[in-house]
Amino acid sequence: MNLFDCLVKLTIAVVFLITPVPLALAGDMALPNGWRMPNKLELGDDWRQKDTEKFAVATGDFNGDGVSDRAALLMSRNGKRAGLYVFLSESAGFKAYALDVRGSTEILPAMGIAKVIPGKYKTACGKGYWTCKKKEPSELFVQHDAVEYFKTESASSYFYWDRQAKSFKRVWISD
Repeated sequence: MNLFDCLVKLTIAVVFLITPVPLALAGDMALPNGWRMPNKLELGDDWRQKDTEKFAVATGDFNGDGVSDRAALLMSRNGKRAGLYVFLSESAGFKAYALDVRGSTEILPAMGIAKVIPGKYKTACGKGYWTCKKKEPSELFVQHDAVEYFKTESASSYFYWDRQAKSFKRVWISD
C-alpha cells in the first residue's frame, strides 16, 4: 500500500470517528441551538456497547400524554459543555428541557441515560445512604416513563415529570 492510499484510509477513519452518531434522536427534531449529538469517538467506551443507543438516547412517554418523547446526552458545538436534555412531543414538534448542563465535557465518558419504567422505587435516602430531608421521599412512585441519569458503576438519579409543576424533578436513587 502506498502513502497516498494510507492517507486516504486514515482520513476516512478520522471522519468516521468524529461524525455525530445518527442515534434515534435526530430526524424529525431540531436540537437546541449550539448543541450536537456526541460522535462515535465520544461514545466509544466499552461499557456503552451493551446498548444500541450507547446509553446516550432514551425513548419513552416521559410526561404521560401517550406520545413518545426522547432524552439525549448532548455536547455543545464549541466542545466546552455536556448536557442531558429531554424532548417532549407537542403538536408543533418537540419542546426541549435542559435537565443537567455541565461546564465541562469530562463527565461524558462516564455518564449514561436509560428509560425507567413505571413502578415503585426506593430512593437513595430510603435505602439508607443518608437521612431523608424534609420533602425528600424514601420511595418514588413513577407513574409513567422516567429518565435514569447515571455515572457508570456509581451514582444514579431519576428525572420524572411532575404534572402539577409542569417540569421535571430529580430524585437520587444511589450515591
